[in-house]
Amino acid sequence: LEAFEGRNIELLPEPRLREQDFGIFQNVRAMEQSYKERQRFGRFYFRFPNGEAGTDVFDRVSDLWNIMRHIMDDPEQRVDNIVLVTHGLVMRILCMAYFRWTVEEFEYVWNPSNGEIWGLEKVKRSGRYTLSGRWRPSPR
Repeated sequence: LEAFEGRNIELLPEPRLREQDFGIFQNVRAMEQSYKERQRFGRFYFRFPNGEAGTDVFDRVSDLWNIMRHIMDDPEQRVDNIVLVTHGLVMRILCMAYFRWTVEEFEYVWNPSNGEIWGLEKVKRSGRYTLSGRWRPSPR
């Protein structure tokens, strides 16, 4: 928050930004089997036992994205920056929703590393956003 010192900021917890629910894994073998099945079935469509599929996360996040998009694109609302702190799958699904990635394109992109930052930047001529970069923390 130090980067925003002297600016008017609003912090809002948002439960829709939570990571995919992987279900209850008490048995290591069952968990390993589920991950193997997910690789064969597809990471987007596979539903973990007692958990969520990527499609469930997409539905949850797309609802939030529609609200955010209206805020970002509304010239009446003066919003310079929106910072989301979330998990990798949610980051990819937000990009999937905004950039209209196909499932195949989504599957091609892997989750960011821990602490990695993805930036979207508004293109002035079109008013659309572009993925302006991916920044990873320096190894220690």
